[in-house]
Amino acid sequence: MNKQIQNVVTEMIDGINYQQMIGGEIFLNLKDVAIGLGFERERERNGNITKTIRWDNIKKYLSEIDDRYLTQEVGLDLFILESDFYELAMVAKSETAKAFRRLLRKSFLLSGNMEHIFLKTQLRSNWII
Repeated sequence: MNKQIQNVVTEMIDGINYQQMIGGEIFLNLKDVAIGLGFERERERNGNITKTIRWDNIKKYLSEIDDRYLTQEVGLDLFILESDFYELAMVAKSETAKAFRRLLRKSFLLSGNMEHIFLKTQLRSNWII
């Protein structure tokens, strides 16, 4: 999917719409983020199951992250900063969000250990003449 919006290209990867600005900053579609992090509620009405997004919860969490979300319309068409996505993922209580946090911790710890090993090796090699 490619859609031109005010000189910004909206693309999709793994079911998530995103926009990348000229400076490299990435924005993610809030609806896709909400579904991915498990901010959906399933209800049965007249024998049919409907899914709705818990926009009030999302707005509450986002306004704790940044005051600009107090005045913005939080909904389907909003794109949020990638960094705000990570903060939202840290406060979400769904099993999907918890699994994502575990994945981040493991990835971060592994990359942190590798960097630490690399730095120690570099320091030792610089000391040895």
